[in-house]
Amino acid sequence: FFAYDPGFRGGVRIDALDGNGDGIVDIVTAPGVGLPPEVRVINYSNLQDIYRITAFEPEFMGGVFVGGNV
Repeated sequence: FFAYDPGFRGGVRIDALDGNGDGIVDIVTAPGVGLPPEVRVINYSNLQDIYRITAFEPEFMGGVFVGGNV
């Protein structure tokens, strides 16, 4: 699956955590340089968003690093 626009070539940083408390590790993504700082937590079972957050000001395009806790 594509975490962001399929045409985006700035890279995606990933990690894992149990984002919804169901005991199953979920996927955390953040874009590299070139997209707004939207971090996604995605349900591993159905690839639907559990939640999204904007990590910094929306105009920031410098990339985001993520870290989960499994």
